[in-house]
Amino acid sequence: MKNSATAITQDETKQWEESLKRCLEQERVACRRIPAGLFAEHKGKFIAVSAGEIIDEDSDELKLAKRVSCLPDDPFILILQITDEKLREIFAEP
Repeated sequence: MKNSATAITQDETKQWEESLKRCLEQERVACRRIPAGLFAEHKGKFIAVSAGEIIDEDSDELKLAKRVSCLPDDPFILILQITDEKLREIFAEP
């Protein structure tokens, strides 16, 4: 017999994972609206993207993550290191 607290935790975890997947896909789609040339300006660096906009960048991923984690309203933020491979992934056809 399953413990109800465990079942709730597993259900919440599953919901969170599904929500995260949806957010990641939304940001991936939104990233395609950002001009490729703008990404190229940040090549080799880490960028923070939210709602399809580059909101910050840094050569140090940890420093960037710390800065954007303090933003109000807890937006979903995707952090990417801009490389040729990452650009191909972003702009690949679905």
